[in-house]
Amino acid sequence: MNRAEKRRDRLGQAVSDIFGTGKAAENSEDSLIESGGTAEAEKPPAEAKAQPVEAANPPAPPEAQPAAPAFADADAPTRRENCTYFAAGTSIEGVLRSDSDVEIVGDFSGEIMAEGKVTIHANTVSSIAAKGLALIGSTLTGGVTVDGDVTLDGGSSITGNVRARGVDSAGAIRGNLAARDSVALRGRASVTGDIKTALLSVERGVKINGKVDMAQ
Repeated sequence: MNRAEKRRDRLGQAVSDIFGTGKAAENSEDSLIESGGTAEAEKPPAEAKAQPVEAANPPAPPEAQPAAPAFADADAPTRRENCTYFAAGTSIEGVLRSDSDVEIVGDFSGEIMAEGKVTIHANTVSSIAAKGLALIGSTLTGGVTVDGDVTLDGGSSITGNVRARGVDSAGAIRGNLAARDSVALRGRASVTGDIKTALLSVERGVKINGKVDMAQ
C-alpha cells in the first residue's frame, strides 16, 4: 500500500468513528444473525371459534282432555255401557223396547219391555216387563213382572202389583206381591196388599196390611 492509499484508509476510518456507521452496521448485522436472519411479523391472536348453542327442547303440548258428555251431572249416576240411558232433563212418553239394560234418570211415561235390568232414579209411570228391577230414590206407578229380583231402597215406592222371583224392599209397596222364592222386608218397609211367597223375612218395624200366603 502506497502513501496515498494509507491516507485514504485513515480518513475513512476517522469518518466511521465519528458518525458510528460501522458500529450501527455491526449491531444491525448481529441482531439479524441472533434472530435467525429474518424478522417474523407478529401474528394476531386466533379468533375464538363460535360454539353452537343447542336449542332447548320445547315443552310438549298438554294432552287434550275428552269433553264431558252433554248429560253429565254431578248428581247423576255413572253411565254404564250396553245400557239404554235416559238422562236427567229428558221427558219421554211411549213404548220402550230394549235388548239391554235400561236406566232412567229423566221422566218416562209409558211401557217398558227390556231383556236386561231396569234401574229407575226418577218418578216414573210405567208398566214394566224385564229381567230385573231396581228403584233408587224413586217412585213407580204401574205393574211389574220380572224374571229376577225387585229391589227398593228406603226412599222408593211402587204402586202396583209385583210378580218376581224375589223381592227385597226397604221402601213402600202398595199392591199385591207374588214372589216364587222369597220376600225380604227391611227397616221401615211397608206393604199394603197380599203377599204370596215361599219364604218371608220381616225385620222389626215393618208394616204389612194384607194377607200372607206361604202355602207354596
